[in-house]
Amino acid sequence: MQHLLFPRRLITSDSATSLQSVSVSDEIAKSVAALPQNLSELFHNLTEDPPSASVDPGSSFSLHSLLAALDPAVAARWHWRDTRKVHRSIKIIKERGQRVSEILTEQAQEDLQPRFALKSILNY
Repeated sequence: MQHLLFPRRLITSDSATSLQSVSVSDEIAKSVAALPQNLSELFHNLTEDPPSASVDPGSSFSLHSLLAALDPAVAARWHWRDTRKVHRSIKIIKERGQRVSEILTEQAQEDLQPRFALKSILNY
């Protein structure tokens, strides 16, 4: 909904980028290096699609644990069963080399200009 009203609110990515070609923040690099082996393997071998929490709750919980280790603020926003959002947050970290919470903080600093005049929409 926010993207419909305000431009530049979605976090986009280039599907051709990878962790090696992205400028990774020192904090992310340290967080990835400190991951336990099972979460490190999950991070480096992240599947294209998220697991289903109802079919594979163990994988879903591991995915959320990985996000909690990399970006606790965003992990607190998503329930571990919401694998689509958890998975997307981890993909953004891999693709952008930056925490989602940092990106959201940057976006919050921008002056929002709505796409449409709300007055004209409300009078419609």
